[in-house]
Amino acid sequence: MNWRDALRMAVDRLAVHPLQTALSLLAVAVGILALVGVSAFVEGVAQTINAGVSLFGPRTILVHRLSPAKAFTEKYWLEVQRRPYLTLRDAAAIEQHASAVESTGIYLGIQPMPVTVVVSYGTQKTAPMLLRGVDERVLELLQLHLAEGRGFTVEEVRAGRRVVLIGQATKEALFPDTSPLGRTVRLDGIPFQVVGVLGRLPQILGFNPNLFVLIPHTVYRRYSPRWEEFAAVATLARSERAVWTAVDQITAIMRWRHRLRPDQPDDFEIITQRAYLEFWQNIESVIRLASLLISSVALLVGGIGITAVMVVAVTERTREIGLRKALGARPRDIALQFLLETLGLTLLGGLLGIGLSVGAMLLMRQAGLPVAFTLQPFGTGVVMAVLTGVAAGMYPAVRASRLDPVEALRYE
Repeated sequence: MNWRDALRMAVDRLAVHPLQTALSLLAVAVGILALVGVSAFVEGVAQTINAGVSLFGPRTILVHRLSPAKAFTEKYWLEVQRRPYLTLRDAAAIEQHASAVESTGIYLGIQPMPVTVVVSYGTQKTAPMLLRGVDERVLELLQLHLAEGRGFTVEEVRAGRRVVLIGQATKEALFPDTSPLGRTVRLDGIPFQVVGVLGRLPQILGFNPNLFVLIPHTVYRRYSPRWEEFAAVATLARSERAVWTAVDQITAIMRWRHRLRPDQPDDFEIITQRAYLEFWQNIESVIRLASLLISSVALLVGGIGITAVMVVAVTERTREIGLRKALGARPRDIALQFLLETLGLTLLGGLLGIGLSVGAMLLMRQAGLPVAFTLQPFGTGVVMAVLTGVAAGMYPAVRASRLDPVEALRYE
């Protein structure tokens, strides 16, 4: 028996028991939909996260009171509240004593409840923008690039000049057709001169990283009395190979400055690109496991339904099986026939599930969710449909192959 005959017989089964078989096919389709849809979503999330994390340069190291790559449990948050603030002296100590560090700088404004400002120019206004306080080395430390203009100078930072670097979202809102360089914008009513425009950054899971403005940290400290609470020290390792040496040196320096005993845990966080990647990979693993469990339950239900349909088919076709055996058909031929029919049914359900998955993925993409149209999720769906068919068809196929031909021919 070839695949075409098996598929034809599977369609005949669907016609004989339309409701029962359709429900079984729907269960298989839902399982494949869950598996393929969630896999495509996870792949899209992974690609987006990898693109976003790549903006956080491989040589960049942040020292902070808290880590966004850790779960914000109540216990962790209470621990963070007891930690000492990071200071400019911490940045100076790291720069002076960490030989694997090329340069350091201060970065203000990283916090769970960040400071936001409305940027205006004339009658035009932006949505609230994240406000960050940095020094003249921010572009190098965070490995950002400029679309226009320049970064801050040492003198501007030391003197606390009101200059600003804006992102693409601010430029598009206030200066869609002209250059903003040299223009005076207002941050919550306070005038700042635009000296540079940052290049566009890709969106990450619906979050637009272009919604921020950078000002000298000396100016930021005037307008945010709690600036020390969430200050961070940004450092740049001399090379990618030297990152972990730099991490070890920074850890030793910070522990020494905070007078921590060997048995005491760190009261600070060191954030690297790898830390972000590991954080998102853990989330990705949980999502994959959840999708596997959901799809497995649906495929199990569909497999049981298809098994029931094929057991009924074996009973209804007992005389046919006896006749075939009387004409010389071997038990394995009978088993193969019913196994191929079951595979045909599950493949029909799998193709239906893949079709539903494509529709769901298109809707997800229109909704702005990251979805990866790769062959891997579809290939996984086909493989799972085949495995479900083999598992579901094994019992009825073996049962049919073991029927006694004489008894089968007598069956009414």
